[in-house]
Amino acid sequence: MDFLLFSSFFIPFSFLFAFLATVKEQKILLSENYINKLSENILIIFKIIPTLLVTIFVFLNPVDDTIFSIIFGVAFLLCFFADIGVEKNFLIGMVLFLLAQVFFIISFVNWAFNNVTGEQYIILGVVFVLLLIYDFTLLKYLSSSEKGLGEFKIPVIIYSIALSLMLLSTVFLYISVTAVELIIVIFGALLFVTSDSFIAVREFHHKFKYSELIIMPTYYGALFFLSLVVTFL
Repeated sequence: MDFLLFSSFFIPFSFLFAFLATVKEQKILLSENYINKLSENILIIFKIIPTLLVTIFVFLNPVDDTIFSIIFGVAFLLCFFADIGVEKNFLIGMVLFLLAQVFFIISFVNWAFNNVTGEQYIILGVVFVLLLIYDFTLLKYLSSSEKGLGEFKIPVIIYSIALSLMLLSTVFLYISVTAVELIIVIFGALLFVTSDSFIAVREFHHKFKYSELIIMPTYYGALFFLSLVVTFL
């Protein structure tokens, strides 16, 4: 699939779902009757279209390393199923997203592992410590609310660590491959962390206005920028 063709469909559908989800969430612009007609199934269909498009784009644009292409593509496929699963059961969705992060990590580390020097490992160590500090701060904040993490404490801790390792693996890839353009992959991972952090705040600490308008564009942006790795490797 051509990049321009992919972008021309992916971006409009991403913002369309964010708009529809916000309309339903905030009950704005449309009458109550129209809002009620925005059933969960319709929203799920619109939600998964961008994820399906990015998955197709990745599979149709494999890199020279077949193993990387398969593992990387499966990561996006898991995100696709996670988008469906999280609407039915939050824990199922979280597990699928966790598996997606694991596949992202494996693909990036597998590509980068043999090209990193000792000095670069120091950079990775510093980034890892910063990410651990962020995870600790976020988890402490989530636990401070009346609702708290409850039975989700262990799954959230595991997922937050996996997400941080995914971000670290993009840094690993960037410093090991001589392609400045790969900085966008780190940006994609940062958007993933941002999106999931806002989800965690909404689910375990407090609801906030226009959450869908913040969460979904950052999530779709994450998938978009992460997928571009196939154009640079």
